[in-house]
Amino acid sequence: MSFGLNKPQVSPIAVDFGVSSLKVLQVIPGNSNDSPTLIGAASLSTPDELLSDDQQRLAYQSEQLPKLMRGMGFKGKRAVCAVSALQCLAQSVQVQKAGNIPLADIVKEQLRQAIGRDPASFVLRTFEVGEVVRSGQKCTEVLCMAIPREVVMMHMKALRQARLDPVGIQTEHMSVLRAFDPLVQRSNEPNAPSMYVDFGCGSTKVLIAHGRNPVLAKTLPAYSRSGEQMMSRRPSTIAEQEAGASGTTTAVLDEVTDAGAGVEALAEEVGMCLRYYQALFPGKAMERAVFVGGEARRSEVCRAVARSLRLPAQVADPLSALARESGSSIRGLALQSAQPGWAVPIGLCLSPTDL
Repeated sequence: MSFGLNKPQVSPIAVDFGVSSLKVLQVIPGNSNDSPTLIGAASLSTPDELLSDDQQRLAYQSEQLPKLMRGMGFKGKRAVCAVSALQCLAQSVQVQKAGNIPLADIVKEQLRQAIGRDPASFVLRTFEVGEVVRSGQKCTEVLCMAIPREVVMMHMKALRQARLDPVGIQTEHMSVLRAFDPLVQRSNEPNAPSMYVDFGCGSTKVLIAHGRNPVLAKTLPAYSRSGEQMMSRRPSTIAEQEAGASGTTTAVLDEVTDAGAGVEALAEEVGMCLRYYQALFPGKAMERAVFVGGEARRSEVCRAVARSLRLPAQVADPLSALARESGSSIRGLALQSAQPGWAVPIGLCLSPTDL
């Protein structure tokens, strides 16, 4: 008799308060040899009028969250969520070590000068990248990711209103990286450089990592405002989604083909991120580029960015790696088609809890 000691542990419920949609996911994490197992996944599109209003969109999504989760078989009340990259800071800074002053204190002071705001008003995470030379002097490159404390509190309140117990708040950049942890851990080269590009409705996120360790992160504008006409045709309530065809979102995305100069401009911005990395690590060759995010279904966007990077590139489908059981529940998405927009929820399920 095992007395339940071998009972699989479920992940927290992952809630992605995204710009174009609210996504909820829960899995049973796998071990080093097994993929995570899907418990439930649900999605709800954002009404057009809330796409550019962060506070009203969060209020709407927190109100809809209990309805979206109802009957989905999610287990427990523990929840982790992501904060939109537009509300976070992702910035590299170069600092000079000074005597016995902790590096973290030097970074905070430099951030204070750069952004004109007390770093204590942020939940700040720093990652020491390595030594660089600036103006003939040795400095330490540090990657900073920060979420304003008032934004953290807003998201914790949203989870609690849905009767969930918040146990983690993550940035979109780190959530995307964590989504690929199982692949990195099984790789023959666990520290190989990889570039992740998340094409979202509100912004494009770029993250470069050595294996599981981030070394560069940047938030760029969304590629094109033509996405507004695309999203205006999406169902915006749970009832409308369930009444429509499960493949509606993918079909609509394929209708909009005029990305224009915005795609080329974005490709150049992403290329600049790669060149910055190559200047930091001239001896390391980038292995690959991985494209995720809902807008990664736009083939012309992916082709333009891949041409700019001149790297082997692929569009990832994070949900395809999940094992499924007969009791898995799905709402608002079609698993028979690729779902690159689910990297953040997968990463949230696999992220450490930090609250």
